Amino acid sequence: PDSLLFCLVWGMAASVDSQHFRSKFENRSGILVGLGCQFLLLPLLGFLVVKVMQLPSKVGIPLLLVVSSPGGSYSNWWCSLFNADLALSVAMTVASTSISSGMLPLNCFIYVEGAYGQKVHIEWQGFFIPVAVVIVAIVLGVVCGRKLPQYRDGFQILGNISGILLIVFSFFVSHGTWRHRGLGFYIAVALPCLLGLLVSAVVASYPRFGLTKPERTAVCIECCYQNVGIAQAIALTMFHGDDKAIAVSVPLYYGFVEALACATFSLASWKLGFTFAPPTDPLWAILVRNYQDGASGRSTSVADRSLGDSLLFNGANGSDAASIKESQEYPSLVMPDSGVGVTNPLPEPAVSGSRGDLARMEPTTSMDEPVVGGSQ
Repeated sequence: PDSLLFCLVWGMAASVDSQHFRSKFENRSGILVGLGCQFLLLPLLGFLVVKVMQLPSKVGIPLLLVVSSPGGSYSNWWCSLFNADLALSVAMTVASTSISSGMLPLNCFIYVEGAYGQKVHIEWQGFFIPVAVVIVAIVLGVVCGRKLPQYRDGFQILGNISGILLIVFSFFVSHGTWRHRGLGFYIAVALPCLLGLLVSAVVASYPRFGLTKPERTAVCIECCYQNVGIAQAIALTMFHGDDKAIAVSVPLYYGFVEALACATFSLASWKLGFTFAPPTDPLWAILVRNYQDGASGRSTSVADRSLGDSLLFNGANGSDAASIKESQEYPSLVMPDSGVGVTNPLPEPAVSGSRGDLARMEPTTSMDEPVVGGSQ
């Protein structure tokens, strides 16, 4: 599975335009919103579910481990498959994986200690192996995509094939381990994922963040899609006997829920126009074609400033920030001096007389010969 994981992440990273990928770190709004949803919002939702439903430790602790883990690499695959902002998804994977060695123990200490008064022993070897695979695959993928841009579509196909094989492998490994657990088990484990999708969609749509629609879709997917393998490895070391079987089934069932939820959410996002793929294109086309190249050319700066600079130093309000970001991603006509998008590209008609003369003109009564200028 590690080799398939490497091919999946490498293929997704190699299919991203390097300049578009770098722009996500220069304009940090999307990454910061995504990390906040993933490491602050989702663990809090998991903790609330554990407390409200009064879950036993053999279910509640593995669930808290899942929602505190870094993002899973399948999130890149869903963003690629349905053409959400893949560059932001990969950038968020880099950021979340890098800080997870600190955030995972911190969240486990806060929420597991707060819910059950127990300490969590983390098997760091099982933690760092998938983390290292993801980081190395992203670095090599970005380099290959930059050096061999003509093969980006092929890299994406390789990543998609690896993702499908990983799903098949996970199904056969986990099939039957979470069956016959009771309705309360299924509802409790699924709730943090489903609530995370809904709440992160509201958070990412806050106008002051200025996120484009494909970026909002990527943030939502990154928020709820967790690395269940890390949580499973930790659960194996914490529980024994029958409790171990139940504890391990929590991350496995969560993995099933997050895959189904992200597939449904991505499909709805595409039909609602929240991805780079046009909603009018057939489903087979968006699953096969790569629409990311059309996004990379649109990610440019406005007046040599990032969105973060505009918010911090210019005091832009929410609507201004969103307008700036939309002009970055989807420019229409840009004035050469100010970098502000022009909403009416048609030139004004040449008229004689001053603007004051024009303001004082009376409406003409003739439809054939309108007055166009001159002093009254």
